[in-house]
Amino acid sequence: MSDVRALFVAAEEARLYEDLARLMEAFWAELRGGDESRMEEFAGRRERIVDALDALGPIPDLPSVGRDLLDNYWERSATAIRRIQDLDREIVKVLEAQKAAVREELGQLARGRELHEAYQGAAPTSPVFLDRVG
Repeated sequence: MSDVRALFVAAEEARLYEDLARLMEAFWAELRGGDESRMEEFAGRRERIVDALDALGPIPDLPSVGRDLLDNYWERSATAIRRIQDLDREIVKVLEAQKAAVREELGQLARGRELHEAYQGAAPTSPVFLDRVG
């Protein structure tokens, strides 16, 4: 792979990681606001970015001539990856809180159903004929 190709791949990788970080920031903002309507759209866009990253393959090390530029791209990628990891942790916290709220609501519904059943009284019995009484 030529040095130019390696630099192109490194630049594209940095751009994709930065795009992924921006996408996750937008998703996190909507999720915090209680809007989950675009969750599938975000997941699809995230998958396409990850597929594009996988398609790039590894970036070979360059000789010292292009090393500074390559290091710059790697630093951009590393910064974006750290941001993605932070956002991922925050998104998981929000989703866990939402899951706990749903679990609590379901528990309240179950308790309400139990209370409702307690007020219903005994189940009606069917008529019993004298010849069948044991």
